[in-house]
Amino acid sequence: MGSSSPVKIPVHVHLYWPTLQALKEMGGSGSIQELDDRVVRLAGLTDNQMAVLHQGGPQSEVAYRLAWGRTHLRLIGAIENSGRGVWAVTDYGRKLNEGDMQGIPACLRRSSHRVSSYRYCSTWLRIDLSDCASEFCASRVSQESM
Repeated sequence: MGSSSPVKIPVHVHLYWPTLQALKEMGGSGSIQELDDRVVRLAGLTDNQMAVLHQGGPQSEVAYRLAWGRTHLRLIGAIENSGRGVWAVTDYGRKLNEGDMQGIPACLRRSSHRVSSYRYCSTWLRIDLSDCASEFCASRVSQESM
């Protein structure tokens, strides 16, 4: 009798980079469904992984983690929610590389609110955020020029 092992699903930090890659491949923006489909392909996720439901459903665990990944990328100004259900990569997001992704969760956890998350992450990750167009960038620039 063989034992079955649980299906392993990538944590959201491992989905940041495929999310940015997918948006770039899609010309810079796309709907949630288009984006999720492309990320699933780029990340090489299987049907078994996609079938795992988050806390019994109806949403899959992968979709849940992709949503959190988009939120984290938005908080650092790499992507924006340009319309209802539409996501777009920012100019700043286009400049990020795969290595930049690993530190995002830790710096977001270490701060207490969005603006400080943004400011702390830019320093902690040593990422140049000077041309980021998000609301968090605007807050950072206005606070630093005071």
